[in-house]
Amino acid sequence: AAGAYIPEGNVVMLHTIFRINSGGYALEFRSATRPSTPWTNVTFIDNDKSVSAVTPLPWHCPLGKYMPETGQHDGDFVGCLYDCFAGSYGNSPTGLTTGQCSGACWKGHYCPEGTVTPVPCPIGHYLYSNGSQSIDNCIPCFPGAFSAALGNPTACSRCPVGSYSADLRSTSCTDCPKGGYCASTGAASAAMAFTQCPVGTYNPDRGSNSSDDCRTCPEGKANPVPGSESADVCKPCLPGSFADAPETESCELCPAG
Repeated sequence: AAGAYIPEGNVVMLHTIFRINSGGYALEFRSATRPSTPWTNVTFIDNDKSVSAVTPLPWHCPLGKYMPETGQHDGDFVGCLYDCFAGSYGNSPTGLTTGQCSGACWKGHYCPEGTVTPVPCPIGHYLYSNGSQSIDNCIPCFPGAFSAALGNPTACSRCPVGSYSADLRSTSCTDCPKGGYCASTGAASAAMAFTQCPVGTYNPDRGSNSSDDCRTCPEGKANPVPGSESADVCKPCLPGSFADAPETESCELCPAG
């Protein structure tokens, strides 16, 4: 037999359990008067059939769930029967009557079934569309780009000059090596971006982006090695030789006399 048959009236039901009802629905609601207060914490356990609502019946749902106001529903549940659809979220206890619940999952986030608050894509990823269902929908940053933000809704940022990123899902860029400079944006490797400082110069700093960062060996010294990282490579001219200009590759022999 049914646990409750309600043909009319403004009936409010709170903290009620329907258990082991057989035959008809445990709760059958037919009143033309919509309850003034959402039904809260109503529980159905081991019934042949759970709910039949011929006319609208408001429910107070646990977050992440919804309940149609009319129709027939079977199964055990507390408060509301159905999880919000994957790709949607439910952050309100009332007014959620379809699987879309509170709306589509936000950009930069994903929503498995029954989500209350959209989950941000991890750093090193981005997601520019609404309604995503899984972390698998988060798009990894490709080499040459990075994202340090959770829930990034736009494309990953290109590595600036003076840096590169060689890996998928980069969260930051790597500084250009010593001994040269990286003048291009979006570099996917040091080899792609790196230009050695010329002979007669050196660069002890990482992250350089211009040939202006290459430092010259002073007059009287020479350096034949491109891509040098230290002033120690600038060697004094040996007796009998000279360098009368900076950026000298090799010293010249003193002329006769």
